[in-house]
Amino acid sequence: MRIKTIIILVCILLSTVAAISVNSEFLSNARDNKCRQSPRPDRVSGIFEAYDGSMSDQKVKERLDALGDYLKGAPSFRVYIVSYAGIRSCRGEALARAHTAKDYLSRVKMISRQRIRTIDGGFQEEWTVQLWTTADGASPPTPIPTVDRAKVKIISNCKRAGSRPL
Repeated sequence: MRIKTIIILVCILLSTVAAISVNSEFLSNARDNKCRQSPRPDRVSGIFEAYDGSMSDQKVKERLDALGDYLKGAPSFRVYIVSYAGIRSCRGEALARAHTAKDYLSRVKMISRQRIRTIDGGFQEEWTVQLWTTADGASPPTPIPTVDRAKVKIISNCKRAGSRPL
């Protein structure tokens, strides 16, 4: 009878130790997750607008004007211009398009250049410019290229794409 009691007590003890170990690990993970702050809604990036080669210069201006008006009403926000070159593109095309948009916003809409950042997003099937707004302190958007650089045809002897003023 004593052996049976000892075995039962050992089993209970082992179960308790295992439960404490599991609970300890669970509490540790819960505490770590609690300490990691989830991003606040005012600290994330959001796409405001986008434009591409299918749009007229007038449509592009309308999109940039809307962004400029928004930024005037939200002085704590900044903008990231993420520009993608197309599968057939000129060297430096993505940044040239981004800088054209930045120049327009600063020159025409009077938005401080310090509030505007440009990002070369890589390559997509067709050139595209995305306009992202963020609160101060937010992380910049992460570009998502859809075309591998090895599949891109860089056109030589072409006019600087995206460099014409809007």
